[in-house]
Amino acid sequence: MRKRDDLPSFAPSFGNCGADSPVASAPMCNPGLGWEDRVKDLISRMSVDEKISWLANSSPEVPSAGLPNYEWWSEALHGVANSPGVHWGGDFPYATCFPEPIGLAASFDRRLVRAVGNVISTEARAMNNAGQAGISFFTPNINLFRDPRWGRGQETPGEDPFLAGEYVRELIAGLQDGDDPRYLKIIADCKHFAAYDLEGVGNVTRFNFDAKVSDQDMVESFLPSFEACVRDAQVASVMCSYNSVNGVPSCANEYLLQTILRDQWNMKGFVVSDCDAVENIFSTHHYAASLEQAAAMALQAGTDLNCGSTMSKYIPGALQQGLVKEEQIDQALTRSIGTLFRSGFFDDPKLQPYRQLGPKDVNTPAAQQLAVRAARAGITLLKNTASPVATAMTLPYNNKVATPTLALIGPFANATATQAGNYAGVVSPLFLTPLQTLQAAGFQVRYAKGCDVSGNDTSGFDAAIEIATTSWYTLFVGGIDQSVEGESLDRTSLELPAIQLQLLQTLAEKMVGPANKPLSAAMYGGGPVDYSPLLDINALGGLLWLGYPGQGSGQALADVVSGTFSPAGRLVTTVYDAKYVDQVAMTDMSFRPSNTNPGRTYRFLPPQQAVFEFGTGMSYTNWEYDWFSQNNTAHGKGELPLQTVSIADLARTHAALGDRAAALNWRVNVTNVGIWNSDVVVLLFASPSVPDPTQPLKTLVAFDRLYDIAPWETQTLSLAVQARQLAEVDAQGRRWLRAGKKFVLGIDVPTKPVQQLLLEGVDTELL
Repeated sequence: MRKRDDLPSFAPSFGNCGADSPVASAPMCNPGLGWEDRVKDLISRMSVDEKISWLANSSPEVPSAGLPNYEWWSEALHGVANSPGVHWGGDFPYATCFPEPIGLAASFDRRLVRAVGNVISTEARAMNNAGQAGISFFTPNINLFRDPRWGRGQETPGEDPFLAGEYVRELIAGLQDGDDPRYLKIIADCKHFAAYDLEGVGNVTRFNFDAKVSDQDMVESFLPSFEACVRDAQVASVMCSYNSVNGVPSCANEYLLQTILRDQWNMKGFVVSDCDAVENIFSTHHYAASLEQAAAMALQAGTDLNCGSTMSKYIPGALQQGLVKEEQIDQALTRSIGTLFRSGFFDDPKLQPYRQLGPKDVNTPAAQQLAVRAARAGITLLKNTASPVATAMTLPYNNKVATPTLALIGPFANATATQAGNYAGVVSPLFLTPLQTLQAAGFQVRYAKGCDVSGNDTSGFDAAIEIATTSWYTLFVGGIDQSVEGESLDRTSLELPAIQLQLLQTLAEKMVGPANKPLSAAMYGGGPVDYSPLLDINALGGLLWLGYPGQGSGQALADVVSGTFSPAGRLVTTVYDAKYVDQVAMTDMSFRPSNTNPGRTYRFLPPQQAVFEFGTGMSYTNWEYDWFSQNNTAHGKGELPLQTVSIADLARTHAALGDRAAALNWRVNVTNVGIWNSDVVVLLFASPSVPDPTQPLKTLVAFDRLYDIAPWETQTLSLAVQARQLAEVDAQGRRWLRAGKKFVLGIDVPTKPVQQLLLEGVDTELL
């Protein structure tokens, strides 16, 4: 770590309203005025050239308006992260690194998501106060994980639009809301709007891709998470994406940016382009005849800030050509600089609790504990068959036996940076490896890497086999990493890298017969991998999916392997058979089955075609569920009588209270009938009783997580279902409650107890 005097000098990036400022007595510096009046006064003090310079993410100082140099581009996807606006060193050598969203969402824990968002925003503010980060962060990524090949799916909460919406509501609340209702804690940004989920295949890249999306798929799948972010969570900014949607580049798409974001969802903040996406309107989409026209199109459509320099360079020419008006520039600055006023950027720091945050508030013991808790919560148990040497399940491994020797093998068994995934900050000393944490857990660990992530080098096999056959337990830690998936890197195969499969198969062959020792695998990675070959290895008794769990990864894995914590995570993506990549083009944006598409996500792919369904996840214990009716009358463990619900009542509740209204509630008794204390995730799905090829096979309509239930303890959970979750979307993108439609409601994967629900009345559109 460099010493303080070796660091570049960082000046706190705040508006200048101090007593010595030329604007100290101006309306813009009067906290008693509304932010709209204050930003209007500020903009009036800028020349046209100065205004245009603030259309770029790297905005220069404007002393006459009290504006410092400001970098809009900071990142904080799962902790404050490397980006132009973030500077490490001195009192801030690193920040807390939480699990990538794919793993955090696998917890199905709303309270945890909000808590993580709150810590991230606290640490972001602390760094901002020292001038080592901005106050605006281009996070979160809430695109739907539509295709398993997408390299950035790790950054998202998965493939289900309802889960994504619930996730982002809680996360934005943690990022933007806080103890001082006067101010935004930080300026969050929901990205990438809209229908963005492809990095590149062949000659098609994210920079030139035209996503052909039906109205039905747009409303049903691509928009819900953004609607939750904008309309419900009131995010301060949205990022328009690189791609076009139905022929129009997203950052020049007035229908998306004005009609939907502002007119329908009442967005108050600003739209920022993905970096250089404005330039792409001309250079890759060829939608504009010149860069001046591209910049003008973006501004007119509703893009207020350009991550890049196309607008700041070419809006002057667009003004001269009459393609834009100064009033449109003023409107863009009102939206962007307005969020700075809303965050207290120009107000007395002594009067703001967020401005008092500092180094003592970053990576605190509580934040470190939360990182471990979050890492544990998303770990998902996919296989746990009986051990060859006992009648009990393979996992957990008992570290209390006389000689708990553990062979630890695999490319990530002693890894740190792999645990972080992408969009992370500095890998700190708090990133403990599985080797370190399993040693600390009481195992006598013998380590051999065995193989790399990919490649053909088998020279490490012999050492791995030797320690496996002479140890009591063996754990392989592998999977995929940023060399296989990531930004600008989609996968072409869903298979586990062949070298890892070869090593696991070899270990399994050596561990049957005389050796006969328990063998398990723990797999890193965001995108789903076809684990079918591992399921076919009988000697491989345990299989865990980890995602990218962040700095708490090593401890979380040790806790699960040793039995200190029973896994309760659930998959937030379908795990597809490897042949899926040959069945549908990645550029095909549709979800519904067709002659060229077997169906995408659990909502449209028949479950028998999946290796693992969305929502799959085992525990070290077993669970039973009992239904309660709405009048709280207890019933047995069978199917309840048909329940009829009035469409008119559902529609009235929806109209009066919006989508967040609990139109229906079901109470469920959850009983731990095993021998382990454990958390449990409860999922409620609705399926049409009569299959309809135009509608999803089933839909997640409610979920929650219960904590630390003891053996034979029962807890009662209320599952709230919104009217919107029971509506169907037609080909024109309208939502309907259909009279006479009957649903089968079931809990868990596979479905346990079921009951039926009938909608009664007349067809009613939900607005």
